[in-house]
Amino acid sequence: MGRIKVKGSARMKFQAELLEMNFTIQGSGKSSGTAIADGKKKVEQLLLTMQEQLSLNPESFRLESDTVSENYNRNSYTFVKKISIVVKADLSMLEQLTDLVSEIPDTTYSTNFKLDNVPEKEKTVIQRAFDDARKKADMIASCSGQIVTGVDEINYEYHAFTEENEMLRGIAVASGAVSQKFASKLSLPEEEISKEVNVIFLIESKA
Repeated sequence: MGRIKVKGSARMKFQAELLEMNFTIQGSGKSSGTAIADGKKKVEQLLLTMQEQLSLNPESFRLESDTVSENYNRNSYTFVKKISIVVKADLSMLEQLTDLVSEIPDTTYSTNFKLDNVPEKEKTVIQRAFDDARKKADMIASCSGQIVTGVDEINYEYHAFTEENEMLRGIAVASGAVSQKFASKLSLPEEEISKEVNVIFLIESKA
């Protein structure tokens, strides 16, 4: 009985299933109290707008702690609040978002498309990489008059490529007109998962 080491590889693209939206809201005032009040008013306006226009429940948002800083040169204070939410990926929602946020002063946002249930997708790619390794092992063994009888050891490497995801993220934070123009022409971005497996197969001569 002998052994051969073979590398198998596989790449699969998966369409984004989740959309993460991150918002930063600022308030300002001559005192910390007025800055906080101004900022919280804008937060409430944003949450209400998201609920009325996009049917997003305010309770689904993740709210971070408030920060208030003093601007010594301008004798004023700035309030900052960051909130985020993860929803089902939807390009039409992305288009609406640009217009809605533009109506709320001192509010910026960024978006990030994501995959859901990544471990299961990785398993699928690993299986394909293993199948590729087995196919190569069968071919090599056959050339020397042998057959593959089992597996002695498996090791794998992980790679993820998100160029298309990054491209659309850039579009999402562009100006309203540009964002809508491109988003209406694009499908949901894809993320590519790549796996490589190193497999040591057991081989023996054909009977």
